[in-house]
Amino acid sequence: MGSQCGTGITIIAAAGHGRRFGGKKQFLHIEDKPVYYYSIEAFRKYSESILLVVPEEDADTVEAYGTTVIAGGEKRYDSIYEAIRIIDREIHPAEDTVVLIHDGARPMIDSETIEKVFTDAQKNGAAVATIPVTDTIRTVDGELIDRSRLRAMQTPQAFKWGIIREAYSKFMALPKEARDALHITDDVQIVDQMTGIRSRMSEGNPRNIKITTPVDIEILGLHKKS
Repeated sequence: MGSQCGTGITIIAAAGHGRRFGGKKQFLHIEDKPVYYYSIEAFRKYSESILLVVPEEDADTVEAYGTTVIAGGEKRYDSIYEAIRIIDREIHPAEDTVVLIHDGARPMIDSETIEKVFTDAQKNGAAVATIPVTDTIRTVDGELIDRSRLRAMQTPQAFKWGIIREAYSKFMALPKEARDALHITDDVQIVDQMTGIRSRMSEGNPRNIKITTPVDIEILGLHKKS
């Protein structure tokens, strides 16, 4: 572990059904290991506990690799909330313990990025790996967007325990219609909406891509062999 980091708790989000990909991409194999395995290994030295959230139908059969396996819910935020409930009930962390949340479909995560996000969360309460947007971006109406003002969000996203617990408690207390209306896509958005805390934008890594299409798994396979 880096000397500037403490030990946190990591949630690996691997409960998706891969509708855009055409299957459960987190269970595909790279070099004889499932995609989610690489995220577990990357976060092991930063974590006193790792919780792996998988589809409910796979919870009893998935290889845990030393993690606590949890059955996920319908939406991503349902799955993360299940992990938060387990942490609250069984681990009882201190309020300033850093909770890292990472996509199980981002197997190329590196130690330098984890340490930056971890340290920024320790200092600021909340942080997220981000990278500059390099493509030219236009709206569907043809309006050119100034990409110098844009950052692409990645994971890990990290929060002090007291912050992420409060944010999710408030969010999950909303009626389902209200939750759906917010169009939540990540945990940073929940923390921002529910607590007003803005996450520090830490420096990410362009190689830390999320598997979304079959082409991505081919690229990642080549990277892992290089």
